[in-house]
Amino acid sequence: MIRRFRFLISGAVAGIFLAHAASSAAQVSPADMRSGSLRVTTGTTPVVIFTVPAGQVFVLTDLEWSTTASAGDASPVSLNLYGDATERWRMRGAYQYNATSSFLPPLVQSRFSTGLVFNSGESVNFESASQLAGHSYSLNWPGYVAPSGTSAVGDAGAPMAPAMEQNAPNPFNPETRINYALGASGKAQLRVFDASGRLVRTLVDGPREAGQLSVVWDGTNDEGRPLASGVYFYELSTAEGSTSRKALMLK
Repeated sequence: MIRRFRFLISGAVAGIFLAHAASSAAQVSPADMRSGSLRVTTGTTPVVIFTVPAGQVFVLTDLEWSTTASAGDASPVSLNLYGDATERWRMRGAYQYNATSSFLPPLVQSRFSTGLVFNSGESVNFESASQLAGHSYSLNWPGYVAPSGTSAVGDAGAPMAPAMEQNAPNPFNPETRINYALGASGKAQLRVFDASGRLVRTLVDGPREAGQLSVVWDGTNDEGRPLASGVYFYELSTAEGSTSRKALMLK
């Protein structure tokens, strides 16, 4: 029996680093901890999992997502987190199972440490999308609140995570420009993935100076071959964090 479940994790971190998020939660008063769980059908609109109280920030430390597969299931999956209407984190991947009479539906499960910081009054929204209509999933999440304006991990002087604008034009054909900004000099990667999470093109891979930068993607893969029309995800990663956006190529 073939079992395949792969994920590419990407996200944007506002003033906090992924490596510090989990350890900081242990120093928080139990009264400040928040957690919850939900069960929702895939393909529905985002659901609110938490609204940040006035005068506080909310640090989402972890996400645990799971669903039960059926015989013959094969589907890409996209998990998304929003702060109000702004996408803050995305995970995408795929799973596939053989259709056999002896198949026992397994629990497909993944856990992620996020460290995302949401500001006062923000609504934290979660969405799970899949091509398997009517599938349900479960989500468990822990986090904590802290007074607004305080540092969640004590790294106020650390470089900010990279930022990236929406590509333009979008939709595009035959090429599009991606503008991005680095808070500190160092190695950067800007890669393009197709809708199934497969790496198709590396646009940037090496040292870059801090500041405003730009790159043009001509819609080809790393071998120079034109790619098909469809949805693609481009991800910028540095030592300070990562962020991603979605592009649509139409021919």
